[in-house]
Amino acid sequence: MSTSRLTKWTNHESYFLGNTWTHSSVKETDQIRPSKPHGGFVSNWTVATDPCTHADLRNLHGTFVQPISQAISTELLPIFSGSKLAVNNDILLPSAVYWNDDKRFSTTRRISWEQKRDEVLWRGSASGGRNTANNWTRFQRHRLLSMLNGTQVQMAIEVSQNGHDATDSREAVEKTPRGRHNLPGNFPLPNQSLYPLQSSALGLLPDWLRSISNAAFTWLVCFPATRDYACSYTGAWYRRGVEMPFYRMFKAKYLPDIDGNSFSGCFLAFLRSNSLPIKATIYKEWHDDRLVPWRHFVPMDNTFVDLWAILEYLVAHDDVAKEIASEGQKWADTVLRKEDMLVYVYRLILEYARVSDDRRDEMGWTPAASGVV
Repeated sequence: MSTSRLTKWTNHESYFLGNTWTHSSVKETDQIRPSKPHGGFVSNWTVATDPCTHADLRNLHGTFVQPISQAISTELLPIFSGSKLAVNNDILLPSAVYWNDDKRFSTTRRISWEQKRDEVLWRGSASGGRNTANNWTRFQRHRLLSMLNGTQVQMAIEVSQNGHDATDSREAVEKTPRGRHNLPGNFPLPNQSLYPLQSSALGLLPDWLRSISNAAFTWLVCFPATRDYACSYTGAWYRRGVEMPFYRMFKAKYLPDIDGNSFSGCFLAFLRSNSLPIKATIYKEWHDDRLVPWRHFVPMDNTFVDLWAILEYLVAHDDVAKEIASEGQKWADTVLRKEDMLVYVYRLILEYARVSDDRRDEMGWTPAASGVV
């Protein structure tokens, strides 16, 4: 098998299995309960973003299903990257997408929280890896849009009420505008013992999602590729939405931010927008140590099983959502500026130069060398 066809999970499997917690959890998981949560919600962001603690991500994230591209090495050599997995030793730099003055990510038109809509808004391409007719239901972006689609959720509920497993697409076939298709079966229904959703208990979850959700793909990416933005095997379940400039997206209060082929690149703009980012990722970035989950943004498990409970809580506690969004914006304007990126890179260059120098033991700062007694 060629390296290009290996999954990234296969390439890192020896590392994953070396982790004692993961080694006991290599069996398939039920995608119902997040890893080490507090009340069903993310309590440890480091753990939540580490694939070593999530054996289920092998079948729930495009990076491990079939990545779009990858380059691996077993040799010791310095690699500078804008993001990395927890198992990698890349040296992190601020990504160019954060440095460039891209008008798409402009946050100059800031909108007050009170002027924003009670809306969950997401736009993006169906990226995340090489999705095919046989594996697309295992990709994270498709799963997010299915979970925000009231019609798909309603169909899954009806299948479950008929005694079938809602995550098994073979159990039901639905009539769609393009013919009869198996349900995607790419998400579980709420676990009422862990997430006692009021909307779910009253049977209102599908209608509630329709009232607050505005999520669509701008490009139904297919493999093999098509000449237009459509896709034969996913087009029955996902509408293609028009691309939306960020200043229009920032009119919504809630902005999910999830991985594509790598990290999304939208996070910094979302933080600065005074809307509330709801973030799930497996990728580490340069600024991670500067941000505090639940204070500057809302963390979400990579299975997304906590998504509906997060949204229901935030919509019902608008003051809490507003405070987190405001704190995130103020902190991003304080510690994630271009000046902060420059200082970070300058210090990184100094440290790298020192460890690369044969005289590294003589180059450290000491009180005697500095004239301080």
